[in-house]
Amino acid sequence: MAKAVLALSLGLVQAGIITVPLLTQTQFTILVLTAFITTLIAPLSLRLAVPPLCTDTDADFCELWRQVEE
Repeated sequence: MAKAVLALSLGLVQAGIITVPLLTQTQFTILVLTAFITTLIAPLSLRLAVPPLCTDTDADFCELWRQVEE
């Protein structure tokens, strides 16, 4: 996150290289929040999706999954 803020503050507009910013502050905030939210959603969705996939052929995997949940 700190690198993203640094990249925004040391942009090309402040250096005089370009005159129009590539991203506005609002767009930048949306991108950072999207990355954060999708990072949180991925493990939660996997936790919901994996147990229904357990079958007899995946018995070893399913047993390990149950041990981790406890």
